[in-house]
Amino acid sequence: MPGSELSLPLPLGSQVAVKRIRPWGDLVPHRVRDIHQRLVSCGTVDAGLQNDLLRLAEEHPANVVMSLLRCAPLCDRAAALMWKTIGSSGPAVQKVLPELLFVMEDRPVYSMFFIKEDNEAIFALAATLVLWVTVHMPEWHHTMVAYSARVFVALLFQIFSTTEQMPQDVENFWTACREEHRLPSKPNREMRRGSSPLCCGIARHLLSLLIGGQPRWDLPALAFFVEVLQCLDLSKHGHSALSVMSRHLPSESRDRLRLELRGLVVLSKEPSLSGGIRGVYQHLVEQLGDPDGEMVWMTLSVLAYMLREKDLKIPSATAQKLAEPLLPHFENDNSHVQLLSIQLFSKVMELVVEEGKKALTRTVSQSLLPLFLHWHDENRCVAKASGETLLCAARFLRRRDLEELLSQPWRMKVAKCLLLQDESRAAEHLRWALPCLQSPQPRLRQAALRLIGLAGTLLRGHEEELQVLSEGE
Repeated sequence: MPGSELSLPLPLGSQVAVKRIRPWGDLVPHRVRDIHQRLVSCGTVDAGLQNDLLRLAEEHPANVVMSLLRCAPLCDRAAALMWKTIGSSGPAVQKVLPELLFVMEDRPVYSMFFIKEDNEAIFALAATLVLWVTVHMPEWHHTMVAYSARVFVALLFQIFSTTEQMPQDVENFWTACREEHRLPSKPNREMRRGSSPLCCGIARHLLSLLIGGQPRWDLPALAFFVEVLQCLDLSKHGHSALSVMSRHLPSESRDRLRLELRGLVVLSKEPSLSGGIRGVYQHLVEQLGDPDGEMVWMTLSVLAYMLREKDLKIPSATAQKLAEPLLPHFENDNSHVQLLSIQLFSKVMELVVEEGKKALTRTVSQSLLPLFLHWHDENRCVAKASGETLLCAARFLRRRDLEELLSQPWRMKVAKCLLLQDESRAAEHLRWALPCLQSPQPRLRQAALRLIGLAGTLLRGHEEELQVLSEGE
């Protein structure tokens, strides 16, 4: 794509940038174009041109940046000479680099420089190309170090923009750039992770953008922020980060919700934020019904950290609302979700206030059989947690007979004790056990079969319940 096809002249006498330039700044585009044309012809920057260009760059950096990007977006040889000339002066670079970043970030303040026919995406990519051309020059390099976090974030935004939305003219632009500068065919794959010190600055910069609330970049900024959140000093910036992560809860956007939960997992580990995390408790409990195992795992992780708070006691109503949705996850296909839900159930029994235990009795009773079954799980962590939680439930229900049996090696005596305690619920026990017959785990299938056999004995004479058993087999 020839450079002339991308050249969009600024109207003579235009006043759109009057706040950003000095009285004779409306002549800057013409002077920049003149210098570019001379270098196209001669290819040499003499002392006069150098002084002229540096003076323009230092006095009118924004106007020079936009003028040069407009007349030579592909950064041809003449434009590269101009950028490198600017790079020969530290003071000029210090003024020009922030303006290039403004263009890359698509800041609203730069709208005053655009005219109707402009493609703003092209300008952002052209500014990115300038960084690539000049980054190895000492003056540019030193200034970029000072702006490193902002440069990194601007490049990330460009990757997101060009990957997610690549209109034909932008694709043509990259093709022309590759031909002009022999760039790699997959520019998005050239990005590398920053070092830890850099990540701290990146995290702070992204947080400032998210607090400011730039709608166009809000979701990608949140995605990048979550990646470096652990590098942020949460003792200083934790409450601001928590505000960002929780302000859209509950969210209709699955992508946003996933990112916010990932962020909350990190923030929940910071002790100073425990009070703020409690503010999203209700949203977290509602999230336990999500069919996505990863989403539930993150939700359980935040709740687990929340319940580690010292001297915490859970009111009766809160305990009931949390315990009930945990039960179905004992059967979750995701072993991490299984483990966390079982451990969290045990924690709820431990922390509920004394006067709230009676209201929780029915739910705890319903947990006994699934906990017994998963006591036979081949996943050692799940089996261990199930056995410990089963013992906790026995103590909660003041079932001394069950407590004693749990300390003995004959597990089927435990099963018989569970079934005989409430024969009227034998059919309900069957419904818990039947799905385990499809388990790929032999031990779990065997435990379910024995339990079903015991339940069948208790159900003799109850034809409706036995029909459930025969259909399951």
